[in-house]
Amino acid sequence: MTANFAVGYALTVSKTGTGSVTSSPAGIDCGSTCSANFASGTVITLSPVVSGSNLFTGWSGACTGTGACSVTMSAAQNVTANFAVGYALTVSKTGTGTGSVSSSPAGIDCGSTCSANFASGTVITLSPVVSGSNLFTGWSGACTGTGACSVTMSAAKSVSANFATQFVLTVSKTGTGTGSVSSSPAGIDCGSTCSANFASGTVITLSPVVSGSNLFTGWSGACTGTGACSVTMSAAKSMSANFDVRGAITPVNLSNLAGAVGSTAYFSFNVPAGASNLVVKTLGGTGNVDLLVRASALPTNSIFQCESHAAGNNETCTFATPLATTYYILLDGILEFSGVTLTASYTSATLNNPGSLGFTAISMSVRENAGNAVITVTRTGGSDDVASVSYSTSAGSAVAGVDYGSVAGSLTWGSGDASDRSFSVPIINNTIRNQGSRVFTVNLTNATGASLLSTSNMAVRINDDEIISMPWLNLLLLDD
Repeated sequence: MTANFAVGYALTVSKTGTGSVTSSPAGIDCGSTCSANFASGTVITLSPVVSGSNLFTGWSGACTGTGACSVTMSAAQNVTANFAVGYALTVSKTGTGTGSVSSSPAGIDCGSTCSANFASGTVITLSPVVSGSNLFTGWSGACTGTGACSVTMSAAKSVSANFATQFVLTVSKTGTGTGSVSSSPAGIDCGSTCSANFASGTVITLSPVVSGSNLFTGWSGACTGTGACSVTMSAAKSMSANFDVRGAITPVNLSNLAGAVGSTAYFSFNVPAGASNLVVKTLGGTGNVDLLVRASALPTNSIFQCESHAAGNNETCTFATPLATTYYILLDGILEFSGVTLTASYTSATLNNPGSLGFTAISMSVRENAGNAVITVTRTGGSDDVASVSYSTSAGSAVAGVDYGSVAGSLTWGSGDASDRSFSVPIINNTIRNQGSRVFTVNLTNATGASLLSTSNMAVRINDDEIISMPWLNLLLLDD
């Protein structure tokens, strides 16, 4: 029988924090057995064992890093396994949209991995990831707002990421005038940015912006009328804002016209309904040209509505109230002419933007002892022309003559006046106890010169101010 002996060396494992270390081949189970002798040349693989929310954070000594620890026993070796207290970070997702959340340092990829343990004191940065028509709308829990989410792990923490479906809102502009459209919340500034995505359920208010002689004349599409345009984003939506020009319109402005003796030249242009003061004229240059104008058909030397045949080239035809039709012009060369200018201009119909009338809210509350409920009516979206509206009250659970005084009347605005108007409804302070709240309605009707907003009916709630009678309490006080 032969007995074989080998040189052996001690492998010693130490720990920081809570956890254990095992070895392959067996010998170390540290836990309890943290040192063992191994034959020279033996390759020992050490493995950390964690439990609960504790974390293995890395090796030091004969091994480094956080990967596998393999030690070849060529001398006595020492390895330290570092463990740290860990806390769970849990991410959840809410909302109608889809998206994912990732973390730095790695651990969360939610998507699929929505919870991970991190060492105490670690700062975790969470980032939302969206695609397609989805939109990240904000954090809740350990983070709030829509900015970066940074969490310091001092305890178990939870964060929710909200994703919403978003829809595109598109604005176009029509008409002969110029203007722009802005949105609240921001996104549309059309001008240049006429399309933007908004989260499902967002209420977008669009406002027209005009300057100079331009005029906003109304919405079409998802909004109509000339009042405020509010759109709730439940699908992709589009609307048009129409801008027109009021004032002088010059559809014909030609220069350096020339012709021979006996030549004829025809021109045409359209005049819209409501136009006034149409003036067609020639001027300048040399020679002699006559001017003939006719509505709806070509003029001739014998059929026309206006003929101007002064000597030279300064000819004028004027129509105070032109027809809404096509006008035709004939230039007749009496002599050879050149360098002549031809213009036609008219004043467009006055395009009014009277705005809309309505209450500033759809409900209000007033104490029974307030004396009066003061009701405010506003004019928005324009102030051209005179406008008026009638108001009245109607009973609900509140009774006229018992809880409030009936009122009826009218409010008037002058042209250019967009200031608020107010009227009062008497509130009757009766002696009936324990009535609770009662409601009556104030109504706007018969608007003239302006349209009514959707807020043309207001519910007014009267809250009781009587002290609840408790005679049993009085008896108790007397008994004492």
